Amino acid sequence: MQATNPIKFYAFLDRIDTTSKGQSRSPERLRTNFIFDTIPADSFDNGILDGQEAMPLIRVMTTKRMFTEMVANKTSTWEPKEGDWYLIEIQSQEGGPRVWQAKTNHASGEFEEQVGSTRLTEISLLPDGTLKGKSSNARFMKIGKKLRKSYVVHGTKLDTNQNMPQSIKVLSKRRLSAIKALDVGQASMVALFQGNEVVAFYDVGWPLPFNKSSPPSPPDIDSFTLSEDCVVILSHWDYDHYSRARIDERLRNLMWVAPEGIVGPNTHKFIKSLGRNLYVASPKRGFPLNLGCFCFEWANGTDRNNSGLVVHLVIGKSKILLTGDASYDHIAAHLKTDLTALTIPHHASETGHFIASIPPPLKSTEGKAVICAGHNNRYGHPSSTVLTDHETKKWNVEITGDNGTGKRGSRFLYP
Repeated sequence: MQATNPIKFYAFLDRIDTTSKGQSRSPERLRTNFIFDTIPADSFDNGILDGQEAMPLIRVMTTKRMFTEMVANKTSTWEPKEGDWYLIEIQSQEGGPRVWQAKTNHASGEFEEQVGSTRLTEISLLPDGTLKGKSSNARFMKIGKKLRKSYVVHGTKLDTNQNMPQSIKVLSKRRLSAIKALDVGQASMVALFQGNEVVAFYDVGWPLPFNKSSPPSPPDIDSFTLSEDCVVILSHWDYDHYSRARIDERLRNLMWVAPEGIVGPNTHKFIKSLGRNLYVASPKRGFPLNLGCFCFEWANGTDRNNSGLVVHLVIGKSKILLTGDASYDHIAAHLKTDLTALTIPHHASETGHFIASIPPPLKSTEGKAVICAGHNNRYGHPSSTVLTDHETKKWNVEITGDNGTGKRGSRFLYP
């Protein structure tokens, strides 16, 4: 293979997904997808934050052990985490982990995967001061600081009496008739109904292009009627939790409640497109927040998955917990008692899973647990271990993807 000129990107590590297949291997040797949200390094260096030029999503498949060795060294105890920034170099040549790129189709708003033979040839952490040695030079530190300052979303206090938009306050008057986890492939979306209208969504995800074969056609949401003051409640800024709105104008025109935090270039550009329709909340102010049957609370972890918004709903004798990607052990205890239904965290990935942390249902024969996982997804979700552990705790588990049963579809959490 003839080598091409290398291309350098500043790359935000948007997600880490370890496949649930090959579970006999040690965790550091399992195949792992590292998904980066990127901007060309020369563009950012010239003052462009999120222009019209190509800002691809880049997927690198390797193992955590090999990734760590490329960034640090064989003896390092450092581990990669979502939210890290890197300088990466990709090139068409032999050697190095394989790379897939996905670029925006400006007509549709969707990412489209570019198939090729590109490899990751260099990667350096743009540190926050926690890694010593290979990637801790002053220049990288300065670039990392500038990137973190440039791509950040700041929140405000969510106050029911002062600065909360009326379209969010109206949630306190809702009388929910149904809650449904939608089949959107390898992504998450929950619709909350009052009568025949959707009055709120908890996440509006759509699969990354690397799982483009997982969603149904057409998705259920295309036939839904949305109320005029419908609200999007976003758990966290992962693509598979918000990116249906990239291609559905109806969703972009709704009022959003979303968490603050550091994001990547493409997410930052999308956030700007929401304009005044976005209300960014801070976990340090105004929580827990009760609005009628809704209770908003923050997961108490430090990474993006485990520090997002979770929602607890009380409808008569029913108590429903919507988790997003937050592990149970990062969700407040008062939200996990006497539950009748829940969404299993993180598409039933084994990441952060412990059987002891699974809350028991109110009644051992009636608890309903729904897994939002796509048909034939590349990550091997749901994990059979996670599924079995919930059944052991007396949850009746349903999956939006067919999981080999041939019966995929959206699933009711209530009634």
